[in-house]
This record gives sequence, structure tokens and C-alpha cells, in this order.
Amino acid sequence: MRKYLLSLPILILGSIFSLHAATSSTEDLSTIFQKLNGYEEMILTTNLDSLVLNKKKGVYQTAKLVVKGKNQDQLEMEISIKARGKFRRRTCGLPPIKFNFAKSDLKAMGLVKNYDKLKLVTHCENEKDYEQHVLKEYWAYKMFNTITEDSYRVKLFKITYIHEAAPSRTIQSYAILLENSQELAERLGGDIVPQTYGITPDQTTTTSFDQTIFFNYMIGNTDWALNVQRNLTLIQKDGEQKYTVIPYDFDQSKLVDAPYLTKSPLIKEMKEDNRHAIERLSSEEALQALTALFKEHKTQFKTYKKCPYLKKKIKGEITSYLYSFFLDLGDKRGLRSELLAAR
Repeated sequence: MRKYLLSLPILILGSIFSLHAATSSTEDLSTIFQKLNGYEEMILTTNLDSLVLNKKKGVYQTAKLVVKGKNQDQLEMEISIKARGKFRRRTCGLPPIKFNFAKSDLKAMGLVKNYDKLKLVTHCENEKDYEQHVLKEYWAYKMFNTITEDSYRVKLFKITYIHEAAPSRTIQSYAILLENSQELAERLGGDIVPQTYGITPDQTTTTSFDQTIFFNYMIGNTDWALNVQRNLTLIQKDGEQKYTVIPYDFDQSKLVDAPYLTKSPLIKEMKEDNRHAIERLSSEEALQALTALFKEHKTQFKTYKKCPYLKKKIKGEITSYLYSFFLDLGDKRGLRSELLAAR
């Protein structure tokens, strides 16, 4: 049995997280995601061996969750967890996790009971700076947040995993908590579109689909597809016939540059920067508007530089990669060829 141990210094979370905490549409902390958003440190005690052994089965097991935060009373909850995801569940030593909170517990806390499941993005392996890849994916989410409210809100935690049968076996890293999809839909005033195959661009709102194309191009992410709803959530807002497209899962982007980054089957040969247009923008006007929008948010994209947990070398790599994108924006002919040309 593989023994999970990671020697990462205990870090005290500072004000950086409060600066980037997701703001809720209400001030009463009515959901468990909003409640947890006020904390910085997470401790998860469970049977790590069974979590890993059963990762492909995805069966629930019991766990104890403790969260801590500055000027906050410690919160303890008994929950159920299971491995989730597709690629990472098969590939990673420590799989991504789904939290399942008891509806009765949420009700007793005065929280909305229907948003009882949350996704946790873990660090995959205990080697080769995998925790830095989690941090980079977190900042990819935050960059998209600056572009549009039609995006998943996220919370970064310093996390300690404890093996319940041998508490000295611990893992310390970082993890990303994602907003519940139903909560996202309600926040945006709509409903989730069930997993559907064969969705075409004309069924989506032009703005949201164009933003998805352009953002994924910026971060070098080809691991998405509209026709099979891969790594996309579709929301139908009240009063709208077309679907709002919301991307997620950015670990296969070149910005994150995980060791397991693979070539998309949709492209013949991976470029060094992995910037490929998986779909085409709707118009020349859309290209011009998006170019202006992303230039406008260029400074906000750089907020990752204030993160004390990203290594200096990693910050430099992110800066260099984004710099190449903004250089591309000056090549109008090249952009048109890549983002507007017919398939």
C-alpha cells in the first residue's frame, strides 16, 4: 500500500485569501460554500487507503472535516466523501474529491440544504511541485472570474489530510473548493441544462461562447468541447432561449502545465504554447471586442503575483506565458487566421 507523506512546511494563510474570497449574492452565508468561504485552513480525516483503493469505483466513505479561519470559530462536521472526476481519478495518486454534507446538518446550521455537494480539486501527486499546479489552476479560475460573473466561484484552502487509522500519516498541500453547480445556476438566475450531446454554437449565447473560446485560447486549454459538453456547464437563464456556457477544469491547460498534459484528439499536432482554437469566434466584431476586454483586464490577471504560496519561478513562468498571449493580440492577421478561419 502506498503511504502518502508530503513534507511541506506548515504555512499560515494570510490576507491574500480574503482579498480573493468569492463574494456572495447574499450576506447571510446561506449556503455551505458561502459559509466555508470565510475560512482558510481545512483538515480532512478519513481512511486514505480506501479512498485511493476505491478511487475508480467512486464509493462514499465517512470523513471528518475541520475548517479554521482567522477570527472564526473552528467548524467541525461529519461528512461523506468519494473520489470523483474522470482523467484525474484514473491518473492521480490522490484523486479529486466530492464532499457530501448531510442535508439535516445544513438545515440545522441554517443553510440551504439542496447545495449539499461540493467538488474539491486536489494536488494529484506528492512530488514534483504538484501543489504548485493546484495554485496555478486556482488562478486560472480567478482570471476567468475577472472577465465575467458567469463563472464558477472558487476558494483556495491550505489542507491537511489525516489517515484516521494512523494520525501521524498526513499530507499537507493546497486544494480548490468549487461552487455548487445548482448554486451557480440560481445565482445567475437560471437552470442547469442536463448533459446533452450535439449542442451547437447557435444554441448558446454568443457572448458566453466567444468568451469561453478566447479564454481557453489564452490559457492554452484544449480539454473542452461543446458538442459533448466536456468541461462545460450550460445554464439556461430565465427568459433566455439560448444557453450560457461556463467552462471549468483547467488542469490540462498550458498555463497550469501539469506533467500529465496531453494532446487533445481535436488537434493534429500540439504547439509549444498549446494555443489552439477548438472552436471559432462568431465574428470579426467579437474578436475586436474580446481583444479590448482582455487588454482591459491585463492588470487584474496579474493578481497572482501577490500570492505568497506561488514560487518565484512559477510566477515568472505564468508571466511569460501570458506575455506571449498579449503579444499575439498585436498580430491581427494571425489571430484572425486562428480564431475566425473556417474549419
